[in-house]
Amino acid sequence: MKITLKIFVVLFAVGLIGFIAWNYFPWDDKEILDADLTPITSVISKGDNIYTTLPLVTEEFRSIARKDFDEGLLSQEILSTENFVASALLSIQKPYYMCDATDFSDCNLAELRDTGKILLLHAQYYASQGNNKKAEELYSAALKLGMSILTQENDMRLIEYLVGLAVINGVIEISEKGMLNQEFIDNELAKYTLDKNGVVSAFRQEYNDLKEVTLEVWNTEQVHSTYWLQPNQTVNLMAELARMQIAYTEAPCGSPANIESEKFVDEYRNVLNFKNIVSQNFKGKMVFSVVVASLNTVVVKHCEAEVFINGE
Repeated sequence: MKITLKIFVVLFAVGLIGFIAWNYFPWDDKEILDADLTPITSVISKGDNIYTTLPLVTEEFRSIARKDFDEGLLSQEILSTENFVASALLSIQKPYYMCDATDFSDCNLAELRDTGKILLLHAQYYASQGNNKKAEELYSAALKLGMSILTQENDMRLIEYLVGLAVINGVIEISEKGMLNQEFIDNELAKYTLDKNGVVSAFRQEYNDLKEVTLEVWNTEQVHSTYWLQPNQTVNLMAELARMQIAYTEAPCGSPANIESEKFVDEYRNVLNFKNIVSQNFKGKMVFSVVVASLNTVVVKHCEAEVFINGE
């Protein structure tokens, strides 16, 4: 019995020493292969645009934007936001949208979403009052706001694209209520075309943001590549997922579900198993499991907007 215990202790010690050695012994890391995911554009703002001139959404206005339309309940709220809406209409007349803050976290995207919602609440209110001209002006402004975000020149962040989709989704809901003349709606939609370039660039930018943060953290900690942690290989996992999502995006709307990326996401969400624990880059896979997410819903939402705008 004592001999068996000693053998176990020796084997455990050897295993532990081996694990530590593997963890600290330098290991060649693969190079990052992502030339196809490099951001395409970097446009500098040419001056005042829709974003830089929009009025501030106060906490009061933000609470109104969270409400659904009800003519009786919202009459006072509509009156209290008339000056805000008048200012927003002037801003939306600007030719383009762009938030080019040095630090993207300074871009207040919630204000864009709330502005779109308030415009559409006003549109429904005036339509219910029989003031179709005013309702149509507000509908047109919300549509332009959403499309200006989705079709901007710059490679946008994914969260930015989702805000644009949220505004357009509100426009779709109003259109389906039958409160506005269908011929007017069709004429407004004919002014725009929504292609897949924006959502593809959003996926590409999302990958590059994750890559930058990941490598910055590891470089700060002066991490070197080992059997258990290979920074470049971890970034390549992010690139692989981005390619899957872009491929699904570029397929025709209505294509079969993106099963390939769903399986990929599920595999790395459930990374805690013996096979992965003893495999190369286990620590990197753990990091990847935190950020990996299925974004197929984004493609579905884009397709709903694309069909609505393009009439296909």
